[in-house]
Amino acid sequence: MTSRSNRDAGFTVVEVLVAITVLALITSMAFGVMRFGTQVWDRGQGPLSGPSVHDIGFRFRSLLGRAVLPSVRQSDLSVKVPFRLQSKLLEFLTMEREGLTAWQFVAEPRGSDTRLLVRRARLSGPNAWFQPIDWGVPEFRWTGSGSVTFAAFESGQAVNEWPVGPSAPQIVAMTIKEARSDLQITALLRQAK
Repeated sequence: MTSRSNRDAGFTVVEVLVAITVLALITSMAFGVMRFGTQVWDRGQGPLSGPSVHDIGFRFRSLLGRAVLPSVRQSDLSVKVPFRLQSKLLEFLTMEREGLTAWQFVAEPRGSDTRLLVRRARLSGPNAWFQPIDWGVPEFRWTGSGSVTFAAFESGQAVNEWPVGPSAPQIVAMTIKEARSDLQITALLRQAK
């Protein structure tokens, strides 16, 4: 029988240190990935979940800044309403390069979350004002915890519903209330002369 010497019986100190270092690197990378995943889960703003609150706010403000608010005679009741606001709905028209475009912001409560959908419909032809609007697939959507509401401000007074008609308020606000913060985005509307 051959006897083994003490030198061949175990690992050297260098081998043990290399193994511990490799194990520590793998563990730290795994915990880093898990920490990142947890943060994305907590925020609910992963790359696949849609635009951020600030993206929605920027889009809201830029679109309302281009809103078309024509004056319509009271007898023209069949004319497409240029502006409509309720606490969970906002509809208005803009003039784009392609022509007249209708926009719709809809806040849909879903339990403790809210889904905000933004839809667009292009209106074309000489009777664009008289066409029924066919709202297609949402252009973009956002889902978050909390609520989304719309309000109009006229002469310093806030209202959650604006009467359907040819007039529009001076200021429109969208408020997004989340567990961590509240964000109110306001837009000043140009009035048609």
